[in-house]
Amino acid sequence: MWGGAGRAVRLRCLVTVMVVLVTAGCEQAGPQPPGSVGPAREVRPADVQDPAAAPSASPESATCGDPRASLRPDGPPAEPGRMPPGSTMDAIVRRP
Repeated sequence: MWGGAGRAVRLRCLVTVMVVLVTAGCEQAGPQPPGSVGPAREVRPADVQDPAAAPSASPESATCGDPRASLRPDGPPAEPGRMPPGSTMDAIVRRP
């Protein structure tokens, strides 16, 4: 008769102690005294400017012609399964 009630009391005590320990571990530390933590160091490679300098456009790169011209195919499309030798599509077709 006493064994069951005693177990329940012990279990309740154990749960209470565990809750107290867990919540005590979650407690925040107090405020840091002023001056205890210095300012963060700047971490940057030696050759980097901040703010970064804008790249200058040369007159040669500004006159590139029609940017869509490179998208036109050289000729008719290849027949299915017979891609131009050495092309990426040929390598894909030859995969095992």
